Order: sequence, then C-alpha cells, then structure tokens
Amino acid sequence: MFQDFFGAICPGGLSGCDVAPDYLAVHLYATSLDSFKTQVESYHNDFGLDIAITEFACHAFDGSPAASTDQVSQFMSQFPLNVFCERRRARPLIS
Repeated sequence: MFQDFFGAICPGGLSGCDVAPDYLAVHLYATSLDSFKTQVESYHNDFGLDIAITEFACHAFDGSPAASTDQVSQFMSQFPLNVFCERRRARPLIS
C-alpha cells in the first residue's frame, strides 16, 4: 500500500524527491513488545524514514481473542512513561 503511494508520487524513489515525506505516520497493533518493535523496524527499513507512531494498542486483528486486562497492563508497562508524555521531540523507542 505505502509502496504504491510513494511510487506514484516519487517514481524515481524517495531520495531526492521534492515531495517525499519527512517521516511515516503509522498506527500499530501488537500483543508483545517484540512484535511491536519488529513492525516499527520493518517500516523504517522498508522506507528509510523516521516513524511517527500516532496510535498503538495491545490488539491483534488475526481473529485471536481480545487481550485480557492483565495482558494489556503487561504490554503497556513495557513502554517508558516518556513515550506517552513527551510530545515536543521524538525519543527513540528502539535502540
């Protein structure tokens, strides 16, 4: 989906394209921190852009049962508080 869009606006690739985005805004859904990190890394590697995570949740859209309150609590506890509080400058989640 993103490749088709970026290919249409920048047929020669993002590098040097006058209308290339500065970053990619995404919504991510995962049930583990490892899965979350894998998705972020995949977007970054595929597009070579900084990633702005504009929404995320402990959820899977594969038909598996909804996460329990304990699972959501465990998932969210793995994110540093500054991920939720710092809005003025980006902080790397993955080092």
